Amino acid sequence: MKRLRVRRPVLLLAGLVLLLQRDSLGLMRMALLASVLHEAGHVAVFLLYKRRWPILCISVQGVGMELQGEWFSPAQQLWLATAGPLVNFMVSAAICLLLQYKASYAGYFFACANLCVGLFNLLPLGRLDGRRILQALWQGR
Repeated sequence: MKRLRVRRPVLLLAGLVLLLQRDSLGLMRMALLASVLHEAGHVAVFLLYKRRWPILCISVQGVGMELQGEWFSPAQQLWLATAGPLVNFMVSAAICLLLQYKASYAGYFFACANLCVGLFNLLPLGRLDGRRILQALWQGR
C-alpha cells in the first residue's frame, strides 16, 4: 500500500517551482518548513497511536492524512488535531527565546511563520485543524 499520494502533481510542482524561483529572500522556504513541522506533529501523534505511518495526501490544497477507516476516540482525535498547531507554537516560542541572545530578521520571520501557520490552522473551516478540534470536543461531550 502506498503511503504517499500526490493529486495533480504537475500543478503542485509547477506552483512550488514558481514560488521558490521568485523567492529571493527565502521567506517561502521558511513558510514551507513551518508547514512541514506542522504536519510532522500530526504524523508523530498518528505514529504514537497506530504504530505505523499514515497515508499522506499532497495536493494543491495542502498536505493531509487520509483517515478513512481509522478509528480514534474523541480524546485521540483532539490530540491528533492539536498536534500540528502545538508544534508550530512550541517552535515559535523556542525561536523567540533563542532570539533573546542573538536577534536576526530571518529568525523573527521563521518564528512569525510558525505562529501564523499554527493560528491559521486553528480556524474552524473546511479541512483545517480548528474544525477537527471542534468536532472532537463536540463528540467528547
